[in-house]
Amino acid sequence: MMMYTERANLLLSELSQYLDGEHPALDESNYAFTWLSDMLFSFSLAGEDEEEKREILCVVHICPFPYCDDGTAYDLLLRLLHDNYAWSNTGGGVLGIDEQTGFVCLCLQVDMFSLEQNEFAGRIACIYRIAQAWKARLMNVQSGGEDVCPEAGRMIWRP
Repeated sequence: MMMYTERANLLLSELSQYLDGEHPALDESNYAFTWLSDMLFSFSLAGEDEEEKREILCVVHICPFPYCDDGTAYDLLLRLLHDNYAWSNTGGGVLGIDEQTGFVCLCLQVDMFSLEQNEFAGRIACIYRIAQAWKARLMNVQSGGEDVCPEAGRMIWRP
């Protein structure tokens, strides 16, 4: 298990270029948390075998889902489902709603050994931009604006 923790921390260290020198690292429970532009990013080891956690899971907590009485919430939920189904506006991740916080989240699971350090940082930068686009869209609806799908959100990860 130590090999996986070391690899995860090596990949996470590449994020310091976006974090003003902060170096996120997995704690003893194999979790790491950091903030990027008022969005919480959580990282943890994942995998089907308890002894072989080859994947690192990144969850971006974007913002609360805007529950509205005018049908907009329903339309947004359909858009989230559509984008998940079509792998659109997700950067290879999955959009969902955290039932404890009500936040829309973008989850990305990556095999730690299939990427170089700079590629991992690039993947996180990509989902960060997508999360920003979703946040702008959701906050616009929350403030009474119309749901507009921003072009910045039409990002697909290509290695």
